Amino acid sequence: MLIQSIVCLFLFLMAVLVTWPCGIYMSKVYKGGKSSLDFLQPVGKIIFKICHIDPLEEMKWKQYVISLVTINLIWMIWGIILLVYQGRLFLNPAGNPSMELTLATNSAISFLTSINLQHYAGETGVNCFVAIVILNDLLLFLYLIPGSIHERFYLLSKL
Repeated sequence: MLIQSIVCLFLFLMAVLVTWPCGIYMSKVYKGGKSSLDFLQPVGKIIFKICHIDPLEEMKWKQYVISLVTINLIWMIWGIILLVYQGRLFLNPAGNPSMELTLATNSAISFLTSINLQHYAGETGVNCFVAIVILNDLLLFLYLIPGSIHERFYLLSKL
């Protein structure tokens, strides 16, 4: 119990310590100042050019709604595909079978909407790879990236 408490305290302190430089970086980026990752700007410009994005143009509310629905639809389809084919994927040491389509759809939608409604036991229904990609990364993307993706996901919103 003591070791678990120490690990939790350590992780909390690390998260607190990371917020300070991350906040400084975000402040510089949003104010248009210099940052340590400025060497990636040519890559960003190429992506903007391919997607027909003008980073100086504000997004209208209709464009935002279309981009929000589109990226969530992409995440849902990605989750369903991984859950349906998880029996054939790697990192499956327990040999968990693939989910049927209805269960995979229910699981993907429940994690996408943060309901976390599961009709299976976690370790017996999902293999390690799917747990890492969907259950962790999908939730991570759901909360950390929406501001940047929804603001920049502009190509489909111009339709």
